Amino acid sequence: MAATPAPASAVLRVLVPAGWTPERPAAWALADAAGAVREHGRGTPDTWPAAAWREAILAPGAARVIGLALPPVPPARLASAVRYALEDRLASGGDALHVVSTPQRDGRVRAVAVDRAWLATWASRFDAIVALPTRVAVDADWHWYASASADERFMLMADGTALAAVGPDASDVLLALRSARANDAAPARIVAHGADASAFAAWTDALGVPVVAGSPWRWDAPAAAHVPAPPDLAFSSAVSSDPYAGAAAWRVALKPAARIALAALAVYALGLAGAWAYARIDAWRHERAVVAAARDAGVADADNVATALPALAAQYRNALHRAGKQAPDDALPLLATAAPALAALPHGALRRATYASGAWTFETAPLASDVRTRLDHAFADAGLTAIAATAGDGLRMRVTR
Repeated sequence: MAATPAPASAVLRVLVPAGWTPERPAAWALADAAGAVREHGRGTPDTWPAAAWREAILAPGAARVIGLALPPVPPARLASAVRYALEDRLASGGDALHVVSTPQRDGRVRAVAVDRAWLATWASRFDAIVALPTRVAVDADWHWYASASADERFMLMADGTALAAVGPDASDVLLALRSARANDAAPARIVAHGADASAFAAWTDALGVPVVAGSPWRWDAPAAAHVPAPPDLAFSSAVSSDPYAGAAAWRVALKPAARIALAALAVYALGLAGAWAYARIDAWRHERAVVAAARDAGVADADNVATALPALAAQYRNALHRAGKQAPDDALPLLATAAPALAALPHGALRRATYASGAWTFETAPLASDVRTRLDHAFADAGLTAIAATAGDGLRMRVTR
């Protein structure tokens, strides 16, 4: 079937299941400028309608969506804090996963993780890539979203975490509910969107939580106005917030005014290149000075700044120790600063403490939510940054200055 033409303002949304490749058909929906879906279909990319903006909607099984509670983190450090918090919750790690998150609001973020290598094989076909569970709102209830396709079913928990491919026996939900009850976070009810009403009574008995009917739902429905913008998994960080700007960009570039703007941009780029070259020369001079200082101090193997700086720091630390003073990166000063906050832990809650690379890592038994809140505030009042993550049957906190 040949691709059908579409207005320049059209938005094509494609539901991408786990393991999808461009040779396989996928469900698609074509929306107009107002967001209303006016055409549905299923096919391979060469049969999709033309559109100004292509958006991939990752099915719940294709991406992990996890809600995280984090202490106040500067925006520049949020990405590393999210990866640390996800370390014990994802089977893969490091460069194997492409991870994005929402901005931090009231101490919470929603993180989305997807296999980087798989994403790279088809990401260039789309202008934006978002996970399906991030297109619906999060509130105090749990929401079960059902549809005709098992690829589209998921449970959205109150913390923003999504459980994919929930079976009809609700076994996955039962496990999640047991865990939520253990942490005093069980929902008051589950709102079912699109599920068979006759199943509600059986679900209520099996789950021990009331299940009520919600509004109808489709995967291609436009996101409500009150839903925050979902994090975009596209590799380019320059994705426009206007879904229709990309379609007009090529036509605008042909106009004289755009040519002048492009010329100005080229001049600006040359200026940036000159500034960058100067900065690199200045950094090279600085690195040479550091290496020379290390050699003057008797460091024989100081070939570059990466080896010279740690050696100089070690000499400085040893000199302070010989004088009976403490060094800035010693373990005891950091522990002394953290001790008043740790004193608020229940008796026997602290299981293990280790120090490495300027940070203390504390492993504790599971903590009640009010205890965790007081602990986060106590660390912040002491001028420390604490990042916590669930580890096995307890909690692990990494504390730095």
